[in-house]
Amino acid sequence: MNDPGPEGPATTLLEQLPFAAHIEHAYTPRETALYGGGNHVVVEQEVRIGRIHRHARDALCKSRWSFWGLNRGGEDHTPSCRRCIEIAERAIADPASVTTSAGGSP
Repeated sequence: MNDPGPEGPATTLLEQLPFAAHIEHAYTPRETALYGGGNHVVVEQEVRIGRIHRHARDALCKSRWSFWGLNRGGEDHTPSCRRCIEIAERAIADPASVTTSAGGSP
């Protein structure tokens, strides 16, 4: 059996995207044992997915400036934001709807 390992699903999701992206953790001012922020898919270049427009370093779900703290690093590279995952899956399913700052489909 071919086990993807603990980072398998996230790595596969990021590798399938038709644009460059990575995972960043969104910290909250009051992280607790029950909620410690979330891991988001962050684009590395300006991208449009249908009507969604994101600048470089924005998360797929919303602008970088909408977060209290969004930082790269940490051990967990699995996206946990449902909205980021939904948008990423949409981009993977329909790469023709994706354009990048380069001005065309990648």
